Amino acid sequence: MNKTFSLRKYLFLYFLTTSMLLSASSTLPSGFEEGTGILQSRDQLIEKGGCKAPRQGPPGCNGAKGDKGQRGPRGAKGAARTGATGATGATGATGASGTGTGLGAYGFFVTHATESGDSGAHTIENFEPVLFNQNIPADTAPPAPLFGITTNPAPVVDPSGSTFVGYTDIIVPVDGDYRVTFGLSTANTGGQFSLATVVGGVPTPILNAKVDTGAGNQMVTNSSILSLDAGTVLWLINNTEGGNTDNELRAGNVVQTGDNVTAYVTIELLRQTAAP
Repeated sequence: MNKTFSLRKYLFLYFLTTSMLLSASSTLPSGFEEGTGILQSRDQLIEKGGCKAPRQGPPGCNGAKGDKGQRGPRGAKGAARTGATGATGATGATGASGTGTGLGAYGFFVTHATESGDSGAHTIENFEPVLFNQNIPADTAPPAPLFGITTNPAPVVDPSGSTFVGYTDIIVPVDGDYRVTFGLSTANTGGQFSLATVVGGVPTPILNAKVDTGAGNQMVTNSSILSLDAGTVLWLINNTEGGNTDNELRAGNVVQTGDNVTAYVTIELLRQTAAP
């Protein structure tokens, strides 16, 4: 009887205690399996959702490409560095020949006197031209060399009455700038000779050379660059004002064996300014 009472008392307390526990919480503590009272492993808890720790899944897909960032500030300028001088290159090939042909026009007009004295001398009256004779007084060949520059078609006789013949006209072929130089030797003093343009036989002096008042037989010269029109005719004339206006050419400087120059003109085309 005492054993029966003790068993009943034990079961009563057991059920009472169990009921109280169930009333206080209807959820088992984390880690215990319901109805067993056994603490489960971590993997078992993860499988049953009993562990709140995150579980890493497989990698996701790549996200979309982000926008381009702003351009960064310009960097500081680097220090200048000069390299070593390179070796001298090989000499280049010779260039093609140029197309230039030298002076476009030129001419040389001269009067000679023989070394014996006066065979080349003749008197130039005022405003009359010098007669150019390339060799000796009796020679009728035209002045030479001439290139582009022309002269009167036939020699003229000395208007002062001598037998001296020669050429008077110096005719330019094109508009341009010409370098003109002249010189002469005269027996007179105080005279003046001029390069002149000629229109209708009337000379207009444009470049002068005056003979000094000292002894005669002086070679006087002058030179200039003149802008001339095509077809301009030039004379070298006696242009003495007052006193003895007739000037006699005499032998001057020796320029070649056996010949002395009494008068000369050189003319060169430096630049053509218009088409011929």
